[in-house]
Amino acid sequence: MNRIILIGNGFDLAHGLKTSYRDFIDDFWEKEKQKIVARIENKNIYHSIHYVDEYIEVKSTEQPCVLLQKASVYNGFNWFNSMQTSTLKVISQHRTQETNIYYKNRFLKQISEKSILKNWVDIEEEYFFVLTQNYKNLDDVKILHNDFRAIQDLLVDYLQEIKENRCNKPQNIEKYIFSPLNPDDFIELLEPNKDIEKIIFLNFNYTPTVNLYNYGRTIPCELIHIHGELGNEENPIIFGYGNERDEQYTLIEKQNRNELLPFIKSFRYSINNNYRNVIRHINSTDFQVFIFGHSCGLSDGTLLSRIFEHKNCKSIKIFFYKESDEKDNFNDTYMNISRHFKDKERMREIVISKEKSFSYC
Repeated sequence: MNRIILIGNGFDLAHGLKTSYRDFIDDFWEKEKQKIVARIENKNIYHSIHYVDEYIEVKSTEQPCVLLQKASVYNGFNWFNSMQTSTLKVISQHRTQETNIYYKNRFLKQISEKSILKNWVDIEEEYFFVLTQNYKNLDDVKILHNDFRAIQDLLVDYLQEIKENRCNKPQNIEKYIFSPLNPDDFIELLEPNKDIEKIIFLNFNYTPTVNLYNYGRTIPCELIHIHGELGNEENPIIFGYGNERDEQYTLIEKQNRNELLPFIKSFRYSINNNYRNVIRHINSTDFQVFIFGHSCGLSDGTLLSRIFEHKNCKSIKIFFYKESDEKDNFNDTYMNISRHFKDKERMREIVISKEKSFSYC
């Protein structure tokens, strides 16, 4: 029996890497803030300011000293947001002090203002939502794809900056990864002395953090960077949406316009053999799935449903993130997994209960 380990963004977070959506977007806006602050300070600006780059344009009649004061209080996007919501009429000067921010990247505006978004799958699902709203207007679709591509480039640049940061190695993860098969994890009886034949690390991250666990073991291991690797031209980044079961996707596909599909993961998997190698593994023998830090959201639905519903999938074990004694993400992950099953009874048979699962962090 093989073990397939799904590695998601929560895995990087558990190792101390700031790879969450919030980390990325906060970093972007903090850098934008610092550019404007530097311009004010370096040019000794005392009146209105005008800043423009490829992402935003800022026009402000607020006193620069006030903007600098706010910059010491607010970080990143909160600073820009405070400027936009603080229009003030100055009676003595008979003028309005205000700041307006114009977005050159519409998708950046959308994801920045939606504070409900917490991780990468949310951004990908937001992209697909916007696509479903605009797929009949090819001009809008073109703008969306250009904007989305720019966000991907920003993401790659950000991850390149932080990937060399020192990682903390949680104590229990290695123990869980290489733990022997547990008969309690399976409805069907295991053969006596059944061992793990191979461990396949299916890495949905772009970072190499999982390499910390991939070597020096007696059990054969294979690492598949299913969504690409930073700095590897032969395995480029895959960022987009991948749920062909979605009814909206069917509508888009029926438009018979290839311009609508450049960020659909199913087509981007054809760049190399990673996806086919996953299919070879799940077809070859029985397997158990371990989940570390992957939300199992719909954005990866095409691949996840193929794995979870496969006849050789005998067990799915969630290693959950425990925020406090009262709060963890086990139930959220379980509910997300359920959306990849047509046969819900089968799901209840093979997904291991929380009682028999463990927190990885």
